Parts: sequence; structure tokens; C-alpha cells
Amino acid sequence: MRLFLAIKPDLEAQEKLYKQIQTLPQNSNLKPVKLQDLHITLQFFGEVEDSRINELICLINDNLDTKDFKIKTQNSIFFPKYGDTKIIGIKCFIPDKEFQSILKLNKKCVQFNFSKEERRFIPHITIFRVNGVINKDNYNISTNIDFCVKKLDLIKSDLTPSGPIYTTIKEFKLK
Repeated sequence: MRLFLAIKPDLEAQEKLYKQIQTLPQNSNLKPVKLQDLHITLQFFGEVEDSRINELICLINDNLDTKDFKIKTQNSIFFPKYGDTKIIGIKCFIPDKEFQSILKLNKKCVQFNFSKEERRFIPHITIFRVNGVINKDNYNISTNIDFCVKKLDLIKSDLTPSGPIYTTIKEFKLK
């Protein structure tokens, strides 16, 4: 099962963000993320064997030591930084204490072989997937939306020709 751990903005924040996204120029090279699919990926696990899912859930439960906190969306961010853009996102500010807690949890997941990579975590909400060349200047926005994080979601991602289908399989309430 293809899994990742994420923060999903509340519906009000999703709607505010989506309203701003819709003001950006549409382009045949862009595939917008659906409103209900907006999220911040904290850790991508890739394919996890069914026999290890409970182990992963326990690992997250045992190492999640974060209380509710606020996130503020900021400005556009483009991935990769150099070369042809593949992802347009909205950078998100996570307070340092919570950010460090997420990094610690990510390292534990790598340590227990639930993630093959340990790359630099840049909190962002993907808003477009890009397939072709775009003018980045047309997609620079500043959003400044605050939302409270009260839970993390373990999400299953089923890849289909029309795009991914996300299903939350476990919610982790924050303290």
C-alpha cells in the first residue's frame, strides 16, 4: 500500500487557498490539485507491506509528541529549484518546536525502514503538477492563511490515469 503522513488544512483554509489558486492563469501544462486533496506531506513512505502497517501506526503513535499548533501559508515555491518546474506549491511556516518534532519523527521512520530517503523537509502544499514549460513569474502568489493543526493523517495513495485517489486510513490526534 502506497502511504504518506500529512497535514490536511481545515475546510475553511482549503477553500480560501483554492479561491486564490483559481486566480492564477490556467495552462494546459498544469494539473491543479483538487480542493479535497490539498495537504502538506510530512513523510512519504512509498509502498508499505500490509504486514507492516500496524507497526508503522504504532511507531507514529509512540513518537508523536506535538500539541495542536498553527500553520501560516506563505508564498509560491517551485520544485525543483533549478531546471524545469515539476511542482508548484505554497510554502508553509511551521513553528520551530513542532518543526523539530516532525523532523524527529521523520528520522525515526527512516531508522525503522519505513522511508528510503531522508531529504530536506520543506513544508508546502502542492497546488499544481507541471508537465511542460511555464513562466514562474505568472505563478507567484502570497497567501497568508492561518489554520490550526489538530491531527495528522496517514493517507493511502492509489495512482490512477486520472490522478491519485487519497484515502485517510488513520488519524493521529495531537495532544
